[in-house]
Parts: sequence; C-alpha cells; structure tokens
Amino acid sequence: MLSVYKPDALEAITEIIYAWRNELHAIIISGDIAITGTEKDLKHAMELFKTSANPHPTGHWETPWLNYDGEPTFQIFNKPIIIVPGNHDRYDNRLALPGELFYRYFESYWTAGTGGIQLTLLPNSEDPVLAIICSDFTLDSILHATQPMGHFGQGKVYDDRLKELVRLTETVAFSYPSCAVVWMIHFAPKFRDSQKFQEHLGNLKGLAKLKVRLMEGLTKLIDDGKLAEEAGKLGIRYIFCGHTHVYDNYYVDASNKVCILCSGSATCVSPNCDTTIHLRDIVIENAQVKEIRSQALIWDADNQTFL
Repeated sequence: MLSVYKPDALEAITEIIYAWRNELHAIIISGDIAITGTEKDLKHAMELFKTSANPHPTGHWETPWLNYDGEPTFQIFNKPIIIVPGNHDRYDNRLALPGELFYRYFESYWTAGTGGIQLTLLPNSEDPVLAIICSDFTLDSILHATQPMGHFGQGKVYDDRLKELVRLTETVAFSYPSCAVVWMIHFAPKFRDSQKFQEHLGNLKGLAKLKVRLMEGLTKLIDDGKLAEEAGKLGIRYIFCGHTHVYDNYYVDASNKVCILCSGSATCVSPNCDTTIHLRDIVIENAQVKEIRSQALIWDADNQTFL
C-alpha cells in the first residue's frame, strides 16, 4: 500500500527499479495501492505514478529515481506497470463501502473498469511471449460478503468475471499460440490451506488463534475453488496475488499444478507484515511457463534497504 507506507522502503524500491530498469520487462502490483479509495489517498498514491523524475543535473542528480520534490517516482521506468484493484483501493469511507474513484484515478493503468479483466502482452503486442491477465474480484456490494464485516477484506469469484477470464485466456491461446499465460488477482485463493498459514496457526493459542481464525474469514476469496478449478483446466500454472501481507508460494489443487505466488506488502507500516518485493524470472518453453524463479528481497530496517 502506497498511501500509508514506509517512506524509506518506497524510495529503496524505486532505486532498485532504476538499477534494474534495463533487465526488467514489467512491474506488477497486485492491489491495495492505496490505504483507502478516498480522493485524498488515491491522489497521494497516484503521485508515485505520475510525477516526473528529475533529469536536471543541478537537481537530485545522484538520485534520479526521485522527482523534483525529492519524492520517489515510477516515471523512471518506461515499460509496462501492471496493476489490479484491491479491496483497500475501493474503500470510499470509514464503512469501507465499495467506491468507484479508483477506476477514475488509475484509468491510465487499469483500463478495464469495475470488475473488469485486463490483458498485458510482454514484451510487446507485436511479438508476445507472455500474457499477464488480471481480474478484478473486489466486491460489488457489501451484501455479497459471507459474514458481518466481511466486506472489509473479502473478494468474490463472480461467475461472469470468471467466464470472461476463461474466455480471454482461450482467446490469447488461439490468437498467440506461442504465448504463455499467467493470471494476476488481488485476493489469495485458499490461503488458509497453505503450509505457512497452518504453521502460523499451529503456533498460536487461545484468543490469538481465535483472532486469526476470524481474520481468515474476513479476508477470504469467496468461491476460490472455482478459480482454481478453471486454472487447472486451462493449464494456468501460476497466479500472482497479494492481499495477505504475507509472502508465500503454495499449490491450490490436488495435482500440485496451480501455484499461487503470494507477495507480502512492499511498504506496509505494520510490524505484522512481510515487507518484501520480489524479482520474478519467468522461464517459458513451448508456450508454457516452465517455472518462475523468485528472489524475495526483504526490508532490513537497520540498514534501510532490501536484502
């Protein structure tokens, strides 16, 4: 989340992006770009995307990843920045009702609108080798949550969105037969079944365990089994996601073919968050993702850098 963040961590991220700008093909952000979907927070988050870098030699010449005000900026990167909406991005007030302002502020990056599906072809649309298909599974209404207060953290695999995700995936396979496909969503499917979550739960007792169990329900992706099933049918081997603030890699199907790559929060202020960023090397063979080699860079507060 970028509107309430560790400023030093955010600057370190833009410095890393600048250092790797020639090797990277894209930046992917799996949602919760802002702490809320209010105008104040969205405007603040958008400054990172829109404010120009400082190229002038008399300015911050030793830190070109900063703008003229000395703030971090993504404008140092001229390749795709791929995003998907998260639940926080839509909070329009203290009650966390799902708002629409995010889609206006970030329309240059998320063009699909509310509940949309968006395709990015890499390295370009003329001769792509990888398609990243993103789906917005944020709630349309608080009435769609499965428990009281569930709208604060739940998402839902709506049937119409899932059908469109499947349709677009099949279209890419037909139109670009040499192109591999990965999906990206915000909410982590079946995170409650991951080994890391179960180990964490096993170490808790009493009220602490009860609290985590409550949060498990408040942050789940409703009908996530449908998503995992369709991914398996289509041969989608990897799904990028976020939401949990804990980074983990785990499988969501019995055959261990659909792997969830769940990122921690890149700049979260909470001590309970995994403050991490990830370098993903996607290995493609015969129009299939053979593997994704991941390097997690973890925030070191003492040294003010990612290691």
